[in-house]
Amino acid sequence: MKGKLDIDFDKHPHYQEDNPYGAHYGQAIGRLQWTARDSDKDEDTILGEARDMLAQYTFKGCRDVFGLGAPFSLMKEMYGDVLACNAAVVARILLRRDGDAEALSFLMNLYEEGAREGFDRDHEFLLNRLDSRTLVPMRRLVDAAYLRRAGFTRPDRVLLAIGDCQTIQLAEWTRYLLPLPGLDMFSYQHNLRSFVTSGLAELIRPVGFFFFVNTSIQYGALSWMEGKRDELLDELRFIVDWLKEQRPQRCVFVTHVFFGMDQAINVGKVPRERAEDAVTGFADECAAILAKAPGARLVKLTDVCPLRRDTAPFRDNPAGALIQHYKFNTMARLAERIAHELEDLKG
Repeated sequence: MKGKLDIDFDKHPHYQEDNPYGAHYGQAIGRLQWTARDSDKDEDTILGEARDMLAQYTFKGCRDVFGLGAPFSLMKEMYGDVLACNAAVVARILLRRDGDAEALSFLMNLYEEGAREGFDRDHEFLLNRLDSRTLVPMRRLVDAAYLRRAGFTRPDRVLLAIGDCQTIQLAEWTRYLLPLPGLDMFSYQHNLRSFVTSGLAELIRPVGFFFFVNTSIQYGALSWMEGKRDELLDELRFIVDWLKEQRPQRCVFVTHVFFGMDQAINVGKVPRERAEDAVTGFADECAAILAKAPGARLVKLTDVCPLRRDTAPFRDNPAGALIQHYKFNTMARLAERIAHELEDLKG
């Protein structure tokens, strides 16, 4: 394992919210979420915009800006996601037009280009970002041959990281910190149930598993989650039951994840009792369920960043209702603890 992530996150330009890729990142996410029903753009326009942006954001361009072997940064995440989201848009539209072969050829060419530019899966994370945005639209075409062409050499021995953007961020830090000999990393920005029902679970076997447990955020910071307490706990039980079937060597969970509690109450209009329960009794219940997973290791976020009610630990706009994204110094310290727990994984 590499040493501590000794980075001045407040001063390093690659970690600033205001960076050259921010506008294109927002456009790429919007394009990924596009539907004709709520847009004045037609499908041909969206496809043309996605292809134009892919001409600007390339694997070579990423290598030229960041180099190989660089750690996670917000700029690098945005660059990779602009590439991956626009690739997913192109693939989705081609599939909608019955262009299965064209979509497959398009994506395989991208994966092969990434490998040629040095973004192999043994040392780099960029192909994982492409996976995370494209595997859902491509899921009915994904088989063992697809994974081989996409650069997986050990799909039967993977470190599986499934969850939201903070799980994926920590997975990228982990890829940087750990050599993971004999393992592939498989990162997927969706929930485990979608992974299992997509058929991907029939092709992938986890030796290790990692999840940044955002369940308390869902329960305590989202106004429409009223009455969903038991349902959310059942989702965690589903994860544990599936992991017991898979029997990985090690499962690491970042637990006791909190959010801007006062903001959720005052701006998001979440009932105070639910917001407070989410980061206390509910968080403890989540941890107790996940502790039953095989080889479970719990990394308490509150050991790294003590629980607070205000927005100080977060990098979200303090005027927003949902405050959930932790500052990079906290995420880097979490990554070091996660890497330590996964250090002895054997391929």
